[in-house]
Order: sequence, then structure tokens, then C-alpha cells
Amino acid sequence: MPPLKRYLIEIYHIGEVKLMRLIICLLIFSSLQLRAENETSSKQVSSLKTDNIVLNYLGAFRLPKNKLGISRFSYSIGPMTFNKDNNSLFVVGHPQDDAIAEIAIPALVKSDDLDDLNVAPFLQGFSPALSRLADINTQKLNLITGLQKDKNRLIVNAIMYYDAKARNTDTTFIIEQSDKLQTSPVKGFYALNGKVHAAGWISPVPPYWQTQLDGDLIFGYASSVAINSRLSQGPSAFSVHSGEIAKGVNKTIPSTRLMDFPMVNRLHRDLKNRQGNNDLWTEESGASFGFIVPNSSTYLVIGYSGGHHSDIVYKKTQKNGKSKCPGFCAADRNDYYNHFWMFDANFFKLSKDELIEPHQIRPYRYGPIKLPFEHRKLSNGKASINFANAATFDENNSVLYILLSQADSEYRYARLPVILAFKVENL
Repeated sequence: MPPLKRYLIEIYHIGEVKLMRLIICLLIFSSLQLRAENETSSKQVSSLKTDNIVLNYLGAFRLPKNKLGISRFSYSIGPMTFNKDNNSLFVVGHPQDDAIAEIAIPALVKSDDLDDLNVAPFLQGFSPALSRLADINTQKLNLITGLQKDKNRLIVNAIMYYDAKARNTDTTFIIEQSDKLQTSPVKGFYALNGKVHAAGWISPVPPYWQTQLDGDLIFGYASSVAINSRLSQGPSAFSVHSGEIAKGVNKTIPSTRLMDFPMVNRLHRDLKNRQGNNDLWTEESGASFGFIVPNSSTYLVIGYSGGHHSDIVYKKTQKNGKSKCPGFCAADRNDYYNHFWMFDANFFKLSKDELIEPHQIRPYRYGPIKLPFEHRKLSNGKASINFANAATFDENNSVLYILLSQADSEYRYARLPVILAFKVENL
């Protein structure tokens, strides 16, 4: 049954919502649903330029190759967060070390040659994070999934990478003094209402939307790690008041579920693309960062995807491949892309007001996005994709920073990320 018709049937179950308000909300929902159906597109774009949002490439920079503190940037997949106080980034290093460093953002350079890019200097070396809570880490969280600079503290999300029984409820901890990573008190763990569905990226909510969505931060995540049953099968969005973090009863962080795709209501039913028409979200899709573009209603999600032009296989040898996949993978090894999805935050408002379900929201535009330095040549001469595994947003200057994993491969024993910068403009 179409959602709009169902809501009309259930008009008497809304409670005390006034009839006029209900009619207005239904009209909004109807127009937005039509807009989404008419505008949805998966045509590949050479840069992110749509009818309403433009990402203008400003340039890129490299990360230092040396070890400072307990880790290095080799094989880093982020996450990261912007620090306006120092025009810097806090970035997680090698995944095995769960350590965070701070780097200054150097002058951006537009060039296709890595040697032309400036190298970011360290402001603070790598300091351990999760391991400092080892005595109370009873749920064995071992992967940092989100960072957000909030005043002088760092809000940090983490999960257990392979939680086969989906028992994790702890999601978050706080580094109290971000300017003193090595010696700062660390507090936690805290539990988001959305559990792992919300325990990934953290992004600021523009002032207008803070009242509309009941929060000044958005927490989100998607199926970027193992065990689908515990994850949102599509990008999620949960609103949170930053002032409530580290204050909740029983260490619970109150949140409002705005958009979420549990396995029974996943973003696309055919995750393995058996029917050959899934260009939206597959087993090989992952979302890395989502934020509401200022002065707009667009929730822009950056990530990666695969298996849209072939299908998804399990532990089989890919076309043009030499060895079996360790798990799910696209049947064609070249069927992978960096990807974006655009959602309308007006749907979030309807979801918050319980006029639609969080899983009924669909992107109004989506598709592959080509990024500088995304192509990587393997030792066998084949091409591979460097994925956009993390991002963060400078809301004061409307600059999006994207971490492109393994894009800097000039060093023999290390594969470092390259960080790209884009000016975000809405038309």
C-alpha cells in the first residue's frame, strides 16, 4: 500500500495532532515523495555537481610517513574530525593501534602528481584511545568509527569489528582535553540508543535544523563492517544534543532515530543484485560520512559501492581475479566506485514527528563519483579503487575533507591516505 494512502487510513491513530498540521505534513510528504521519484539518478558524474549541490575541488595534501607516538598513518581508514581552533584535523592512524593524532592542514595543491602535494605536519603525535579504557572495555570494542571535536573535547565512537552475536551496546567515549591527547582524562563508555546503527560518523547540524530535528549533532553509520543483522543496511541518521553526552541516566545518550534501515527494512531488497537492477545499495556498499549541507535541506552521504553492473558473489574468484574473495564481493573486480547519496532532511522532520517510518526515506539523487587519486595500479598491472573511507566537514568555511585510503603508495612499506578538500556550495 502506498505510504500516503496508509497514513490517511490511520488518521485517527495520530493522537492529538491537529488536523490542519496533519494535512500540511501529508502534502509535504507527498511532494517530497514525487520529487524523490522524479529526480533519483545513478548516472556517473565526473565531479559532484547536481541541480542543487556542487563540490568544487580545492586541492589535496599528503600525510607524514613517519611514526610519531604509538602509531603511523600507514593503511589508515580514518575517521577524522576538523578542529577550527588550529585549522587542523584529528585523524585515527593504523587500524590496529586505535590511536589518534592531530595534523595541521597545509596549503592545498591541485595536481595529479603526488610529489607536488604538501605534507601535513604533526601538531600532536599518536596517542592511545581505546586502550586507555581497557579495564572497563568489557564489550571488547576494538575499532574507532567516528570522531567529533566539540568545544575542547573529542567525542569518539567505537565498535567491536566482528560482533557475531550483536551484543554491543557501548558505543561512545570522551577525550576531555583534545589539546592534550597524551595526558587527557578519558571518560566512558556511553551507550547510544541506536546502538551500532548510530555508532559511526558524527557531524554538526546547521542552526536551522537543530530545532527541527531535536539535536545539534547527527550520528550515523551503515553496513561497513561484518554482521549485517546488527547494522543499518543504508546510511542512518540519529539526532543528538551534544550537551546530553556524558550526562545520560545509566550512561545512555538520548537520540532520535531520523533515518535507519534495519535488515528487515533495508534500503534495497536485493543486496546481492540477483535481478541486475540494483544501482542503489548492495552488500558491497558502505557509507563513510553524512552531513546536512548548510542553507539547504540536503543530507549528503559520501561512501563507496560495488556490484551494480555485475552481481555479488560469496567466496568465489572474481572476473579478472586470481584468488577467491574472503567473503562477499562483486563478481567483476572492476565493479567498484566511490559513491554519494543525497537525502532530503524534510523527511527527517516527518520521521521525527512519527508521520513516516525512518526506513521509508529514499535518496533523491545518488550515484558514482570520480575523485582525484582514486585509481591505484596493483603489482599485477590491474587497477583498483582507493575508497573514500572517512570525511569531515568544516562548517565555518563549508569545506568537506575526504580521506582517500591508500592513495599515497610511493613508499615501499606503507600505503598512506591522501586527503582531498572540496568547497561545498548549494545553488
